[in-house]
Amino acid sequence: MSKILAYRDRIQMAGHTAELVTSSCDTVPSPPAAAEALGLPARSPVWQVTRIFSVDDVRAAYMRDYVPLKIGANEIDPSPMLGIDTDLFMFLDRVVLRPAAQVITDLEAVLASDQGADALRVPVGYPLARTLQTVFGHGDVPLVYGVALHRTDIVRIRITR
Repeated sequence: MSKILAYRDRIQMAGHTAELVTSSCDTVPSPPAAAEALGLPARSPVWQVTRIFSVDDVRAAYMRDYVPLKIGANEIDPSPMLGIDTDLFMFLDRVVLRPAAQVITDLEAVLASDQGADALRVPVGYPLARTLQTVFGHGDVPLVYGVALHRTDIVRIRITR
């Protein structure tokens, strides 16, 4: 999994400019899907890392990753992901020291709801692509669950594993 390129790098390789518009990191009760994917009891506290990226100055991706407060015996600090230079896979590999061994991504067409519409500055009901992603370390240990909304009129999604 070490050859996975960061969102910014994939956009730049296509000849466009990617910027991190905003990012935040908070401890929240895990949403049901995140708790299930991470193998945690319902509403267990997790890190919620939220990032909005633009492509050529147009908001294009709204990403929300849920990270356990601890992986094994190690407390996790996801703050390096708040900058554009540390993507999820680099964070896992270099900061958490648990590289991704497997990623399961579901891709579906959705319509923007209030939160997604606000984040991407599109009207409610605007067509988007949503990815639901679970990242596993060695031994099938769940490391991260993520939900992302993508404007498909701005970016093309390619998944190569």
